[in-house]
Amino acid sequence: MTEPIEVPGTSDPKPGVRTSEFWLTLLTAVVGVLGQVQGAIPEPWGTVTAAVVTAAYTIARALLKK
Repeated sequence: MTEPIEVPGTSDPKPGVRTSEFWLTLLTAVVGVLGQVQGAIPEPWGTVTAAVVTAAYTIARALLKK
C-alpha cells in the first residue's frame, strides 16, 4: 500500500510553545511590562502592549486550530 500524500498546510499545528510566534509574543509582553516598571515606557503603554500582543497571539492560534 502507498503512503497518503500530505497536502501542505493540512497537518496538525505545532504546540504553541514550539512556535516562534509564542516566543516573540512572550518577549514583547515581558519587555513592555519591564519597560513600564523601569520608567522607560509611559504608565499605561507597557501593560497595553502586553495585552495587545497576547490577544493577537491568542486569536491567531484560535484561527489556526479552527
